[in-house]
Amino acid sequence: MKLLTLITKLFFMNSQKKILLIVCLFSVTNSLFAQKNIDLKNNIDDLVYNQLNIDFDRSPSFIVGLIEKDSTFIFPYGTIEKDNSILPRPDNLFEIGNLTNIFTARLVNILAGNNILEKHIPINNYLPDSLQNTTAESITIEHLLTHTSGLPRVPLGIGLTQKEDNQPYKYYTKKMLAEYFKAYDFSAVEVGKYNYSHLGYALIELIIEHKASLDFEEVLQDNLLNDKFTSTAISLTEEERRLLVQGFDKSHQTTQAWEYESFSSALGLKSNLNDLLILLRDNIDDNSYEEMQAPLVATEMEKNIFVGEGWHIIQPKKYYPIVVHTGATSGYRGYMAFVKETRTGVVVLSNSEYALRGLGYFILKDLNRNFRKKKK
Repeated sequence: MKLLTLITKLFFMNSQKKILLIVCLFSVTNSLFAQKNIDLKNNIDDLVYNQLNIDFDRSPSFIVGLIEKDSTFIFPYGTIEKDNSILPRPDNLFEIGNLTNIFTARLVNILAGNNILEKHIPINNYLPDSLQNTTAESITIEHLLTHTSGLPRVPLGIGLTQKEDNQPYKYYTKKMLAEYFKAYDFSAVEVGKYNYSHLGYALIELIIEHKASLDFEEVLQDNLLNDKFTSTAISLTEEERRLLVQGFDKSHQTTQAWEYESFSSALGLKSNLNDLLILLRDNIDDNSYEEMQAPLVATEMEKNIFVGEGWHIIQPKKYYPIVVHTGATSGYRGYMAFVKETRTGVVVLSNSEYALRGLGYFILKDLNRNFRKKKK
């Protein structure tokens, strides 16, 4: 109320008084932001240390980013290595695993908007004759985006190609991926039924590369990342590698960053909190992202959870839709979720394979008054 009163007075003052009042406005705004920052930190601390009892031996460090309307807040926890006291920073890089799906789905929508791809025609149309599958005549890019193509999570036998510990995709080539797709019998599966599939998103990489005659990462950089996500990449420079936080597995051992011969479009991105908050803000405020957020197919995990293009959507009975995705590799965890109607969102990045006991969800729930609508 105090801020509103000051703004009203501004319209009825001379220039000198306006300058003084503007200074007061900035002071009040900064004070309100500082108090909000303290309140949020106290609430998250209570979740971390009391309600969820997060084990910092299992999860050495994590960083939380929040969006509440026009404000952004960042809270780091833990230490990025076991024997130091260095907090994670918003420019530190993490493997984001399955969160890569959101970037890949956005890229597909951009290419579709530029009439380079069509999401609703058979994917065979985008592959050379030598790679086409006669049983896949009904499979579209939309099926791949929504995990409803009937493909399994990963190709059968992929583990036999692994030559190094903690490198499940390094030696699975795009040729192997293409051959697996060509031989797969889609007539033996239920197309249209949800089944989460890294494989489906990996095929999007093949489709884009064949259509564009360019490497997938180059297409991603040119059409999406270079525009605003300047710290998100599949292949890291030496400088970027120094910003990559060390990951830890469930045995508390350090892990190598995953490398990819294929599947980079499904799991391969590294990013930081700064870029993911930009992505979250765009999804909240930019209406061009809404097509990705539409609940297209029931997942059957729970009756109120649906899949969109790159996102999953929870539809509570008495609240607005919650749009969410998680990500994981053998040394990292990531979580993104938001409620568009309240313009609230959360990102959590961790350098451990261990989950954080639903921390991101509980933070978003707290921001939204336990997911209760205000009484009219």
